[in-house]
Amino acid sequence: MNQQRLYEILRPDSAGPYARIFRGVHHSMVAAGIAVMLADTVEPWREAHGELFEYAFHLISFFLSLSFCCA
Repeated sequence: MNQQRLYEILRPDSAGPYARIFRGVHHSMVAAGIAVMLADTVEPWREAHGELFEYAFHLISFFLSLSFCCA
């Protein structure tokens, strides 16, 4: 993918299908990151699913960092 195409996808006012898909995934990742952080504050949930929360947090952080670096 060339730099111009990536710019078109990441531009906030772009109406293309790939741009809409990217924005949907990006917003879902932000919401998932908030949900994981909130769920991790509940002690019984952390004891039962702490490793899953940590894995999800790292995956979401990687995605958001990558999208930030590409933008």
